[in-house]
Amino acid sequence: NNFVFNGALQLEILSLYNNTIKYLEEHAFDGLGRLRQLYMDDNMIEKLPESLFSGLEELQILELQNNKIKEITDDQFILCSMLRELNLSTNMINTFNMTQLVGLNKLEIMDIGKNYLDEVFVTKYLRTLNAQENQVSRILMDQGDFFQLTHLNLSRNNIANINNIFKFRNLIELDVSYNELITIDFVIFAFMKNLKVIKLNNNHLWIIDNGIPAPAKSLRTLNLAQNKFLFIDLAVFDTFPALENIYLHGNELIDMRIEDVEQNFPYLALVSTDNNDWDCINLMNIVTTLERAYVKWSTGNRNCTKPEQHKFICCTSTEHHLREKIVRLTKEIYKSRKMIKQLIMENAELRTEVETQFLPTAD
Repeated sequence: NNFVFNGALQLEILSLYNNTIKYLEEHAFDGLGRLRQLYMDDNMIEKLPESLFSGLEELQILELQNNKIKEITDDQFILCSMLRELNLSTNMINTFNMTQLVGLNKLEIMDIGKNYLDEVFVTKYLRTLNAQENQVSRILMDQGDFFQLTHLNLSRNNIANINNIFKFRNLIELDVSYNELITIDFVIFAFMKNLKVIKLNNNHLWIIDNGIPAPAKSLRTLNLAQNKFLFIDLAVFDTFPALENIYLHGNELIDMRIEDVEQNFPYLALVSTDNNDWDCINLMNIVTTLERAYVKWSTGNRNCTKPEQHKFICCTSTEHHLREKIVRLTKEIYKSRKMIKQLIMENAELRTEVETQFLPTAD
């Protein structure tokens, strides 16, 4: 009810989680000017009145996850200038104009996962953003080139293009798994000097390129599992000499080119090869090369019982299925040609910018 906490002027922490609260009146929190933490998760809240939080000028943590909220009004959080953490995950939100967060320079952590949003907006000040399991197809961002974002989770959305994330230079971990990517140029990671983990698994990737002009020594884990690759040359990852794990299982790989593993990838511990469409001779050569470099080549999911297999990883003769692969690849090219053309043009512009910034300056 309105003014229900009136008189609790010194209250700093209010926990209302795990109840059956369904409705909140507009002035329910009036008089709580010193409130710093508000927990209303695990209720049945359907709507947030527009001015509900307008008097909570000291609020730092707001948790509203696991409710039934469908809409965030345009000025919902605009007066919460001290807000540091905002959790709206596991609701039914389909409307949220996140540009209202631009002025919240204390907001570092936001979780909007498991909603129905079709776009996300990244402010300069956010450090951690979880937007997994939405319907996101567009990544929007604040003006300027400096962003503090270190952890970005966009898994299980509808994203087909991530070229504009090159501005997130402080990224440490990126998850774009379970999306609609068909091709990627690692040039978008050129300025990310702290990037350690890239998760691109469970997309539709079958073309990969790397326009990074100088070694990026921070990357440790690259997950490309469960995509559409027919062939990969590990040399495309040469600019990531500190790689420890490359996940390639669950693709459609027939062959993979590997040379100078110990020289190019001195820290490499695993290249997962399980569940592909290997040619048997190619697979034997790959396994031998990796074993000589003391690199694991399986995640342990080796259960092939077919006559044609190598160390319990299924394989077959190239002639047996190459024609089918060519037909499938041709269909993929035809279906993806417009998107590929657009991405190639964008990548060319970005490569030019990257190369310009990496050019040595005259003394």
